Amino acid sequence: MQRILVTGASGFVGRYCLPQLVASGWEVHAVSSGAGVPVSEGAMWHQADLLDSANAERIMAQTRPSHLLHLAWCTTPGRFWHDEQNLAWVEASVALLKAFHRVGGRRVIMVGTCAEYDSTGGVCHETATPLRPNTTYGRSKHALHMNADAYCQTYKLSFAWARLFYMYGPHAHPQRFPGQIIAALRRGEPAPCSHGNQVRDYLYIDDVATALTQLVMSDLEGSINVASGFPIPLAMLLDGIAKRLDGEHLLQWGQVPTAESEPRVLAANTQRIYDELGWRPEVRLDDGLTRLVDWWKRRHDDESA
Repeated sequence: MQRILVTGASGFVGRYCLPQLVASGWEVHAVSSGAGVPVSEGAMWHQADLLDSANAERIMAQTRPSHLLHLAWCTTPGRFWHDEQNLAWVEASVALLKAFHRVGGRRVIMVGTCAEYDSTGGVCHETATPLRPNTTYGRSKHALHMNADAYCQTYKLSFAWARLFYMYGPHAHPQRFPGQIIAALRRGEPAPCSHGNQVRDYLYIDDVATALTQLVMSDLEGSINVASGFPIPLAMLLDGIAKRLDGEHLLQWGQVPTAESEPRVLAANTQRIYDELGWRPEVRLDDGLTRLVDWWKRRHDDESA
């Protein structure tokens, strides 16, 4: 049985990865900084603030994993783009990697972001598109990638860097797009939006977790885009949500300004994840939006009970 340590395990992505790894026969050790109820059965839970390198040493000594899936980072909506904690996570993540190596770990998967790419956008390719991040978040992820890649090459660890694009699904932070839009429509209130013409690649969270789980179990190395390969205008996403809530008349297009620097298209070349990993998204947009809206309805009903 392979043993894996998953950081950020109670977060949006982590909570979906855990059951897939458990179902695949892994001994799963899950780390969270919070003391809440575990979100997945079958995983062994550890509470630790990994920004303290002593905790990283302790957890690694306790678990001695063969694999590491590092998801933990600062992700608070509205703050994470320029939060100075991004810089602390670069240092903490390198310390975690070193502790993993010291206990005999063999394969590392860390998650990056499409915000590492040149901000002019377009269809981003892992090796052909320049890496020119323009936010603290993007620069910090890029810095970690460079450091982790150099360390793993030096010490012969297997290393993959998964660049996540846009994600949606149940259990995301309510302030994460499109959560605020859904909340307004649920209340029957006007929902200010941008013009909606931006083209983005949105992937349902179950498919994100499946891609990461397959990547863990593979020997694929280097940078790899994790995205659907089917970019859509944001207006299509919001229209789909509004129709399911009978709130199309509440969408106020063009009321939220967009920065001149915001790219019209930001999408992923998915040839590598398709051809080399053999992964394909399974949840169509229509099905994903239905699941998302149904979850919000159940959540509202539970809170009202």
